[in-house]
Amino acid sequence: MPASRAPWVVTVDGRRLLLALTALAVVAGAAGAVRLAEQARRLRWGVKPGVTLEGIPMGGLLPHELTARLVQLQQRWRTPPQDARWDSRTGAVQPEQVGRELDVEQTRRRVLAARPFQRVQAAFLPILPAVSRRHFEPVYRGPAHRPWVAFSFNVDWGEEHLPSLLEELDRQKVKASFFLTGRWARRFPQLAELIARRGHEIGNHGMQHLHPKELSDRELERLIVEGERVLEQLTHQRPRLFAPPYGEVDRRIVAVAARLGYYTIMWTVDTLDWQRPPVQSIVDRVAEGLKPGAIVLMHPTEPTLQAIGRLVELARRQGLEPVTVGTLIFEHEQAAGPPQAPGSPEPPAALPGP
Repeated sequence: MPASRAPWVVTVDGRRLLLALTALAVVAGAAGAVRLAEQARRLRWGVKPGVTLEGIPMGGLLPHELTARLVQLQQRWRTPPQDARWDSRTGAVQPEQVGRELDVEQTRRRVLAARPFQRVQAAFLPILPAVSRRHFEPVYRGPAHRPWVAFSFNVDWGEEHLPSLLEELDRQKVKASFFLTGRWARRFPQLAELIARRGHEIGNHGMQHLHPKELSDRELERLIVEGERVLEQLTHQRPRLFAPPYGEVDRRIVAVAARLGYYTIMWTVDTLDWQRPPVQSIVDRVAEGLKPGAIVLMHPTEPTLQAIGRLVELARRQGLEPVTVGTLIFEHEQAAGPPQAPGSPEPPAALPGP
């Protein structure tokens, strides 16, 4: 019986095979049409055939596919920056190294605009280090290429004069830099917040008014970091500038501040207003050293309050506009080069006023 049924089975299976082959042909034809349509779409909207990016084939990728691929390459090709470092044993500063990462948008435009079989070079963006060699040099003045000067106030006392001082600065349309200790800001949070709200720059004067040279590296770091936390919480500004208490500065102090991302700010002209001299004495001292890039050190005292209007007038008569310390040293800093120092590399330290 199996032999007599074999032809029937073959016939039935043959018909089934024929039907299956016919169906496959129809499907294959439809798939072929889909493939042709997809190829046409990629030729019309995608990367041209044979295009490579740094040797990697990109031809045929649609824009969204290209973007996803570039994002992957951005992670793979990223070179992190390296901060400048100070070697305490040799006293040398190891220079910073600029990192880089793929500029996805610019590279995407280049690839999509490429001709067939063109080799495309990737576009990269620099990643600047947080700490540069500039951080390891105390700043006594800003660059002289702009007609600017900066008024800098160190604040650990004198709160009774601050409201009037802020009013006078507002009348003169002047923004200044206020270096606050954390302990003062904590005692007078409304005044600290008012200084920031008036648009003035907040600098770090340490958590307490201690002698930096008497502190270990760890203690000095804590002095700066704790002051930063208080100031950022109260003023919503993260300080980038550190004015060491008492004006004490050396390579170690600057290096500790630099590791935390701070520039160490000194001064060009010291008004000595903490001694409460006559107003004319303050004006005369400032007039003697008022040049483009000068940083004028002051405190919230009664003589300073009486002198500030005259100081602003004096500067403007010389064609100089008062700005913040940050504006003075950061604006156009690449064109200006490193901050300039006066003839003496270090002024006398441990002055009782600053």
